[in-house]
Formats: sequence, structure tokens, C-alpha cells
Amino acid sequence: MLRVFAGLTLVSFLAAGFPGQSVNKPPAFVIADVHPAKLPARTMKGPFIAGDRFELRGATVLDVIRLAYGPANAFMADSDDVVGGPSWLDYDRYDVTARVPPGSSYESTKMMLRTLLADRFKVVIRNEKAPRPAYVLKSGSKPTLKQADGSKEQGCKMTTDSATALVPGAMVSYSCRNMTMAAFADALPAIGRTDLHFNNKVVDESGLKGAWDFDFKFSGLIRPGGTEVVTLFDAVQKQIGLDLALASVSMPVLVVAGANEKPTPNPPGMSQALPPLPQEFEVAVIKRTPPTYNGFRFQLEPGGRLEIHGATLRSLIVRAWMLGFDDTDKLVIGPKFIDTERFDIVAKAPTFGLPPDAPAAAASDFLLAQQLRFIDFDSVAPMLRALLVQRFSLTFHNEQQPLPAFRLAAIKPKLRKADPSHRTGCHSATGTVGSPWNLVCENMTMSQFAALLPSYDLASVLSRRDGPITNVVDVTNLQGAWDFSISFNPFSSRGSGGAGNPFAAQNGGNAGEAVSTGGLQVADPAGSNFFEAMEKELGLKLEKTQRPGAAIVIDHVEEQAKEN
Repeated sequence: MLRVFAGLTLVSFLAAGFPGQSVNKPPAFVIADVHPAKLPARTMKGPFIAGDRFELRGATVLDVIRLAYGPANAFMADSDDVVGGPSWLDYDRYDVTARVPPGSSYESTKMMLRTLLADRFKVVIRNEKAPRPAYVLKSGSKPTLKQADGSKEQGCKMTTDSATALVPGAMVSYSCRNMTMAAFADALPAIGRTDLHFNNKVVDESGLKGAWDFDFKFSGLIRPGGTEVVTLFDAVQKQIGLDLALASVSMPVLVVAGANEKPTPNPPGMSQALPPLPQEFEVAVIKRTPPTYNGFRFQLEPGGRLEIHGATLRSLIVRAWMLGFDDTDKLVIGPKFIDTERFDIVAKAPTFGLPPDAPAAAASDFLLAQQLRFIDFDSVAPMLRALLVQRFSLTFHNEQQPLPAFRLAAIKPKLRKADPSHRTGCHSATGTVGSPWNLVCENMTMSQFAALLPSYDLASVLSRRDGPITNVVDVTNLQGAWDFSISFNPFSSRGSGGAGNPFAAQNGGNAGEAVSTGGLQVADPAGSNFFEAMEKELGLKLEKTQRPGAAIVIDHVEEQAKEN
């Protein structure tokens, strides 16, 4: 009882030192912990909200600004809507954990983030207008729209089955009902991100009033060479009678007039005052995988139901300790049966997610990237660790082992001295599957680039020729910051004996063949893979080596789980 009273006293003391509790001050978190991100990350995870706990992981200050100042009908403001600020704004990453007042809405947490930015990072924001590249929707010579009678729900829905939409060369169909042109312009970036990759803003200048019904179809995400391609621009012009073209448009922007790279210190006693993360599953059932099941499945649903099928003990340890997914024989050392015995697990995890009033992810994003962002996989790891210790009697120790690594070396560098006005970071501009992918890096030192490569989320695709890109050390001796870009084909096997094709490497395919990826057929087109493009376009080279690192050595583990 004394411990509970002490904790409540500490919370009360900390709350008194933060703004937002008075009607005369802007909304604020009760308490907030801000520190550099614990794990390397290329993209923000979250926000995760459960009860009075709010959490962001691996967020840049730009990410937090985009969340805090996002429009009411969208999850975040576009990154291009935020201009100015120091070069580190989109590079340095932070973890934010906070306590929110009971019953807080998603909109209110955005206001709390604004207060946190101003108090902890001294961020100053101005609202201005500036010319920006955007796509403009205009009325063509003969629009083929049908006036809506108002009986249908407003929206554009993909009528093509999601699996069919991923078949190479497939057409994706949309049915739009009761749509104003302004609403259609708002919907187009999510619908046509394959073709609108230069900029995701669409502005309605059609002059068409009222609501309309119409249908259209265009080539989907996967566009193999040699097939007839119908772009979104073709569909809008020829099937609807509208025009969609790139132009310069004066639009509202958020100007970052000031920001501090180092946040103000956290108050003492923060870890005890924050709502704790759960450490165990509410319930978990473990069974041996039926011998007829040959696959592997790891699925966490937004409600917290976890289903794992066909998992070896090695794969469970890799997930539980968040080790990655390649060369795990060097990261986890144990008895042979950790690779042969397979298990199914169904568990209930008290996971976090977005509150009900948060804007939904785009329904047309059939890759579900947005939805997956809000499922808190990381919070399941300690629960899975506890399960393995309790039910398999797992004991282990850490040991230094020679682990795979890479050296980033300079051969004949072809880099441009950085424009200091550019924000530090790398951004991918990916086209359709089968076309070159572009990585654009600005104001980057070579040590920053080396540190970024292992966490780059295409690493599993880029690196199959020589293994995963892990533990990269900069040996280029190139001083200062640089601007550079690289264009490569992640599905290319040219010059690598087939191993450059990630799907060939995983499925035993040969160079030049279409290989199976769980029902999805992807041809292996020509073109430089990532390693080749690094050498030809940048004059840099990734050389495989070894460096000491911590491996998990299993001291004891049972071959069979204890009874449920």
C-alpha cells in the first residue's frame, strides 16, 4: 500500500511541473519521457495508445511535427508541407513515451504533441503559403461523369480483389459514387501512388460542381515489361474525361523557424511514473505444428490476438529478442532441434493501437503498410521472451562471436558536396515492381550512410547477393557531407549468378526465370542490383567482413513445451 501511495505522489509531483493541466494553458501530456531512439530505425512506429499510455518509437522531429499539425481528415501532414528547419530535422530519431489524461481523443493528443515540441525541442512553427509542385485535376473536353442522385455512400472503392491486384499485368478497377471533384482529388494520391510518386498532392481545379458517379481502371502495382500499361493519367483522361497534370500551385506550408536538436532533460523518476508495458500474455496455448503444414505464419491482429504457425524455436527466439531474420545460425547458438521442432502458438496480447477517433488508413493501400504501422509488434517481444523462459525452460547467456559485417569503402567516389540547406537523410522513390528503384540521399556523411544501411527497410531485398546488410563500418575516409542518388533493380540477378534476385535466393529459382513468391509471380528483369549500382554510380563498395558482436548461446531449452 505504501508503494502505491509513493507512486501516486510521484505522479502528482511530476504532473505539477508540466503545462496543460490549467484551462489557461494548451493541452499537454501529464508526463513525457523523450530520449534518443533505442533501436536503429528508418521509419517511425506508432503512435501506440492504450489507456493512459502514449508511445512513439524512432520518430524524427519532422515526424512529430507532421503528426501534431496533421489536418483533421488525415493521419499526418505531408513531409513536403513542412519546410525549413535544421538539417537534422528528418534524421535524428527519438522515442517518446507519455501519460495522457483519461479519455483523451486522438485530436487532443496532437495538441499535446505541439506542446511537447515547443517545451522540449523549442520548435517554432509559422503558417505561410509557398509554390509547390502538385498534380492539378481539370475538366477535359468531354467529361463522362454521371450526376449522382445522393443515394450512395461517398467514396472510391477498389472493386478488384486484392490478390488479383497483385498479379503481374493485372488491371485495378475502382468504383466511385457520390464523389465531388474535391473529394476525388483528395482520394487520388492513395489510389494512384504508383503513378503519382513525384508528389502526392492533387488539387481540384475542374470547376465541376455537385457529386458524381463514375468508374475507371488502370494497370496495377506490378507492370512487367512487354505488357500494355494503362497509367492513372490515361484512365482519368480517356475513361472519365478529365485531365491530370503536374503544375506549380501556391499551397499552405508549415515553416520551421527554430528547433533545438537536444531536448530538455526528463524529470527524475520518469520510468517509475510512466504506465508500464505488459510483460506476459494474458493467455497462451502452445501445440506442435501438424506435419502436414509446411509454411510459417506470424500474425498479430489490432485487437491483440497473436497467431504463430510452423515456427521453430530459433525463429521464436529471433522474434522474441528482435534479432532480425538472416544469418541467425550465427546469432543464436543451440541444440539441433531448435531448427527442426515446430510449434503453433495462439495468444492474447494486451497490445496498443490507435484510438477509435483516429483517421483510418487508406483502404486502397492493399499492401497494408499503413495498417501494419499501428500494430505494436515490438511490445509482443518481451511477452514472447517470458513465454519461452516459462514454457520451454529456456536459459541462455550472451557471448561475443565473429558476426557478418560490411565495410563501406571508396573506390572512385562520384559524390556531390552537400547543399547545407538540404535535410539529412535518404528517401526511396520506388516505381512499379520490375522498374528501377531510386534512393536519394542528401547532406549525408559517409558514417551516417553506413549507419543507415542496416535499418533501411529494403535491406532484405537489396542484399541477397552477399547476405543481409548488417553492422556496416565506414572506411571511406571521405570527410564532410554529400548529396547522391542511386538507381538499381532489387530483382536483378545480373552479374551475381542468380543470387541477386531475392525471390530466387529464397525459392531456389534461376536467373532469368519467373519465380514463385507465395502465389505472386515476379519476372527477373535485367539491370544493376544494389551492390553493382553502388560501384558504378557512386564509386563506393560494400565489402563483406566480420566484426565481434553479441550472440545468444542457449544453455538449456526443452524440446517440448510444458502443458497448457
